[in-house]
Amino acid sequence: MEREDFIECRTRLYDLYLQGRYSEALETAEKAYANFRDKISQTSCWLACLNSVLHREGAAIEILKTSLDNSI
Repeated sequence: MEREDFIECRTRLYDLYLQGRYSEALETAEKAYANFRDKISQTSCWLACLNSVLHREGAAIEILKTSLDNSI
């Protein structure tokens, strides 16, 4: 499968979120995090927000800490 571009990925993630399909949106965010390392600030935010929506606060905090550590 051909790697989609970032805009397509973002659009799919937002569509899933608006449909209330949070677990699927989180899967999309995880793939984006792995595939678009140059967009780490955006993908980390998506991961943190979606984990929070799914009541995985510990995972949300951990991804934020990790992204901060990697940006320093």
